[in-house]
Amino acid sequence: MQYNHFIVECPRITKTNCGVCLEAIHKTDIRIKIWHYEKSEFYHLECYKPKLQQYISSRHITSYLKGEYAEKFQSWLNEWNLKFPPLDKPSHFPPKLIKHVESQQSRRKRSWLEIFKFLRPREVLNSIAFVNKEFYHLTWDQELWRHYCIIFFDVQASIVDWRAYYCTLSLQACFGCKAIIQDSEFHRCPLLNKPLCKKCRRQDSKFKVYHKNAIFSKYGINPNVLNLEYVPGFNNRKVTYHFMIEKALYSFREKNKEVILAYFRKLKGFDDLLKIVEEIDLANMDAKDNWHLPNYDQKIQHSLYPRVFNYIRSKEGGLRSLKGKSAA
Repeated sequence: MQYNHFIVECPRITKTNCGVCLEAIHKTDIRIKIWHYEKSEFYHLECYKPKLQQYISSRHITSYLKGEYAEKFQSWLNEWNLKFPPLDKPSHFPPKLIKHVESQQSRRKRSWLEIFKFLRPREVLNSIAFVNKEFYHLTWDQELWRHYCIIFFDVQASIVDWRAYYCTLSLQACFGCKAIIQDSEFHRCPLLNKPLCKKCRRQDSKFKVYHKNAIFSKYGINPNVLNLEYVPGFNNRKVTYHFMIEKALYSFREKNKEVILAYFRKLKGFDDLLKIVEEIDLANMDAKDNWHLPNYDQKIQHSLYPRVFNYIRSKEGGLRSLKGKSAA
């Protein structure tokens, strides 16, 4: 907030002129001085009109007046301040009103925090914190970072600074088991770009690596259609993790299932097939022994079911093989 700052004094010399009446300010006059870096402004007290229409506090004035000059200036100041409420005087609001305002502010804060919990920490730090001052302060809230620590790292502990602890976990905690990795065993996986401990790399089946030929042998699907990320492995063969393959397969089959459902919903007489397709478990579509063996439910007698199942599983045959077929 801006204030009226100035110096009030009796000049020792008469080489200054008033900025309003342009007359010389004499030694017997009260002079108002407004200091500027390049050139100061000078006024007679009677000519001076403060730029800001507000109460002038004594802490914003530097006074060198004594005796009758000080009394005259104080009289001028009191007359000016009668027009405005004091700036530094506390307002006496009813306790109920204060409680209501605080309650509204608390509800607003609670609402924003609950919304931020749906965002990722990177979005909160890189975007939300720069929206305004209120959001910036909310991004430091301990409850928000406690939520992130629990969701992403399953932390159940009493922590003083949850934000700092989240930063520590994100830089040093294993992506698999969430334990903090010691410096002597620290390893950052080039594929995940996250820390991964030795135990998870060697024992956790999620982090077993597969090259492209192994993916085709296990699932019978061309790995090029799965949009997988790879890194050079043994003998410079491109490899990826098992859990990433499973995730890509589920997404691939989910899209195929949506295509099939949309196709048969346009046709009449396929209500029974639609019901069967809707109940297909996308996470359990692979044969346990050999992928080329039929792993769909052979008790289902619908003539199109095997073709629909194979299309969803591996996009085998395409929609052309289903066109012109009648309902069983």
